[in-house]
Amino acid sequence: MDYTKVNFYGDWGIGENTKIGAFSDVGGKIGNNCKVQAGVKIPPLTVIGNNVFIGANVVFTNDKYMDGNMEGVIVEDNVKIGAGSLILAGVKVGKGSILGMGSIILKDVPPNTKVIGLYK
Repeated sequence: MDYTKVNFYGDWGIGENTKIGAFSDVGGKIGNNCKVQAGVKIPPLTVIGNNVFIGANVVFTNDKYMDGNMEGVIVEDNVKIGAGSLILAGVKVGKGSILGMGSIILKDVPPNTKVIGLYK
């Protein structure tokens, strides 16, 4: 896999058979068999499980109050996240969930839940 147009920083890690699109920033950990589209922001402390799809321009955050108290996002296995979604620091996205494009996730998403839009 050619990662020449991906920015890696922090304590990052990538599992087997995972593809990451150009112009993405990866500082967290990504599991096996994942597909990360272009322009995705994955900061340190973010942990993404196996078999996860992340659409273009998704942003994960790790500093909820911009005060330096970092918290990671946890995305469990078999999750699909639509393009342009935003996931707040400290949130856990449960196994098998689907987040529709442009969703804003402000609290934990239970397993096997479908979310479209603002989830608070």
